[in-house]
Amino acid sequence: MERIQNKVEESGLINISLKQLLYTSDVKVIDISGWLYEGFILREDDFKAHIKTHPWEALAGRSVVITCTVDAIIPMWAWMLIAAKLTESKARPFYCDPPDLDHTRLLAAIADLNPEEFRDKRVLINGCQHPAITPAVYIAITERLQPVVKSLMYGEACSNVPVFKRRAG
Repeated sequence: MERIQNKVEESGLINISLKQLLYTSDVKVIDISGWLYEGFILREDDFKAHIKTHPWEALAGRSVVITCTVDAIIPMWAWMLIAAKLTESKARPFYCDPPDLDHTRLLAAIADLNPEEFRDKRVLINGCQHPAITPAVYIAITERLQPVVKSLMYGEACSNVPVFKRRAG
């Protein structure tokens, strides 16, 4: 009996599912709505007290999406204070409006990918439908991986579009 050969597996092709990356990424979300007086008023002293007592060190090395899920007027300095604390704690801050949360989380997950894991590999980015998967996401993953991969493709293993191939030598 002839052995069935899995040519895709034998090719060393690495599949990246953006949808799976969205749901398996360890991106932390900070919703500041809980830091507001009566759920919608930013009082400077109270807000700064939250900033002082938040466990920022626990976020070191992680991407953190900052959002506010209530309709409130948040002064720009508030976002800056949070970003400063995250940056000081060696976390990577991202901001988004609530409807863009999945999109921003996905961009953060791509930023967290270790490109060295893909060095000299053939990588296939699976195309899939999801509102968070926009052209910006495909641009971000291309920018992140192109400097290290041997080749980058879009689609499925049986039908893909070559995007980039490093020249030999």
